Amino acid sequence: MRRYIRWFLLFIRKKIIRVGRLQFEFKILDDKIRVYQKADDIKILMDGEYMHMSGMVFGSAGQENEEKKYLAEIIEENGSIIGYAANIFGECDSEKVTLEGYTERLRFGDKVLRVHIPSDGAFTKELCDASYEQAIEVVKQCYPEFDYKAICCHSWMMEKRLRQIMRRDTNITRFADRYYVFPRKSSGDDVFTFLYHMHTRVSAEILPEKNSMQKAVKDYLREGKHIYEKGGCFFCNQ
Repeated sequence: MRRYIRWFLLFIRKKIIRVGRLQFEFKILDDKIRVYQKADDIKILMDGEYMHMSGMVFGSAGQENEEKKYLAEIIEENGSIIGYAANIFGECDSEKVTLEGYTERLRFGDKVLRVHIPSDGAFTKELCDASYEQAIEVVKQCYPEFDYKAICCHSWMMEKRLRQIMRRDTNITRFADRYYVFPRKSSGDDVFTFLYHMHTRVSAEILPEKNSMQKAVKDYLREGKHIYEKGGCFFCNQ
C-alpha cells in the first residue's frame, strides 16, 4: 500500500508526466555521484558514499561485510580529479582513477528527469527513443523553469549483466544501453516484484518460468547472485 500511495501522490502533486511510452518525474538527483565528460568519454565517480569492495554501495544485498567497507571520495588537486569510478557493469572499482581534462556534467542535488517504465504496451527502442525526444520538447515548452541536467533511471533493468544472463539482446538490454550506469544501495528485491510479480522476495527455487527471461534470471538467482537496482543517466545531447 505504501508503494502505491506514494506513486499516486506523484501524479496528484504533478511531479510526474507520461509522454509516449515512458513516464518522467521532476526530481532532484539524490545519488552521491559526480559525472564527468571528456569528448565522448563519460566517467561516473562516487562522491562521499560508503562502498563495498565487491562494487555496490555498502549495505546492498550480499554486500554488508564491515571489513570490506570503504569511503569513496573525490579529491581535486592540481587540475586532476581522483576518485572511484563505476565500470561497465555499473559497479564501483576499488582502485582509484585519475581524470585530467574532464568537465563536470552532473552531481548530487542537480535537477534531473527520472524515467519510469509503465508495464503496458510494447517496449521497443524506437518507442523509447520517441518518448525521450517528445519529453525533452514538452519540458522545454511547458516547464521551462525546470532546468534539468540529465535523464536518469533507477531500475533492475539497469543491470548490465542481463545481456550475459540472457545470452542475447532484448528490449530491456537495448533500453539500458542508452544509460551510463552506477551503483546504488540495492535490496535486489525489485526483480521479484516486476519480473515475477511477487509481493515479497521468495526462494529462487519456486519462481515461475513463464518466459525465457524469467527462466534465465531464475537460474542466475539460484546461484546465490542478485539482480541489483542500479542507477543510470544520459545527457540529452548524446
